[in-house]
Amino acid sequence: MIEGTKSLLFQSGLPHKYWPLALKMFCCNYNFAHYDTKRGTNPHVERHGSKFKGKRLIFGQKVRYMSSSKRELDETQKFEPKLRDSLVVGYRMHTGGVWTGQYLVLDAQRYQEVQSDAGHTAYDHGVTEVYVPGTATDDTGKPFQFPVASGLWREAGAATTPDDPADDLRTTETDVLPTSQRPVNGDDHPSNAGGAEADQPTTYDDADITTDMPAVARDYWQIQGDSLVRVHNVPRTTLFAPWMAEDDEPPVPIINLEVSRSTGPVFAGARWPGLDKIEDAWSGHPSDAKPIRHPDDGSTLTWTGETTFYRVLPEPPDGKEWCSGMLIRSRKGSKRAKDVHPLQWWVMSEVARLKASTESKAKLKAMQEAIRKRTLPREPLETMPQRHAMKSNIGI
Repeated sequence: MIEGTKSLLFQSGLPHKYWPLALKMFCCNYNFAHYDTKRGTNPHVERHGSKFKGKRLIFGQKVRYMSSSKRELDETQKFEPKLRDSLVVGYRMHTGGVWTGQYLVLDAQRYQEVQSDAGHTAYDHGVTEVYVPGTATDDTGKPFQFPVASGLWREAGAATTPDDPADDLRTTETDVLPTSQRPVNGDDHPSNAGGAEADQPTTYDDADITTDMPAVARDYWQIQGDSLVRVHNVPRTTLFAPWMAEDDEPPVPIINLEVSRSTGPVFAGARWPGLDKIEDAWSGHPSDAKPIRHPDDGSTLTWTGETTFYRVLPEPPDGKEWCSGMLIRSRKGSKRAKDVHPLQWWVMSEVARLKASTESKAKLKAMQEAIRKRTLPREPLETMPQRHAMKSNIGI
């Protein structure tokens, strides 16, 4: 954690006094993204039964947000942009590590008002929605910007010409020579300090020359907690279903897999807004191979990424119900979306609740239709196999 915190502070350029925020964000991102190579899962999945559903951001990264503060709204002129520049410094969490649905940000103007020699930091506040520059189709900005590290944003009173850390990394021609060829006591280095005869030709054995082709990554299965993930390294144009991997059967029988699927496509190293995650259902028919269309011109997109499947859950005990792979207390008459945890539902706005309920109903309807069309039986699975399944990962 110490080395991770140091790395985040160095990358972001933020002063040392922000180390508590850097430490917390490092721990959060580690829990969200790190996977145990033996068990095939990560801390967040182990603790909460599902992947982190928010955006994984970088400490000190530039984002924009819609302010609700009266002071900041009063400062905004009528024709100024409504989104304000800020720095991401963490995630707002409940006790127990449950994400509230909010990100912690430092307003750019407030950060630059803090005196550099002051012991206090700029106030960090939670926002529900953030926009990362460069992620929209018509936004040509870079998605990973660190304005403090690049010297664009500084605390009040900070030096305007900071030392260039690259100065310590520059080397001379002598520095790159082998030890045996470096000059001693300022003498010019000899032309043949290695000890070999100058006129002796260098010979190579054919056995020393390797012509192996680089390994080619292929698709493979991975068990992550209660989820079965198909990692797509080979570019494809259609959505994926378990029955399509004829030469690489899943480590979990298909009859134990639910019809819901979650696709996280990656397009040419980036993600299209609106296509970060595709939630639908599969039924075991050719219609499962739906193409992903360009949001503007309707052309077929080529993608890599992941497709996540879930086990068929057993019947819950009396008074309980399933939510994101976890058993929670069932409440009659509750208007909560079935796939939203009660703690997260509690902090959501009315607009967010309405959106979540609408999406949950559409998802449930698609699942019921897929179950009706499905020809394979559905059998509940008590627990996922406790092993790291990875097949056909590398090929030559």
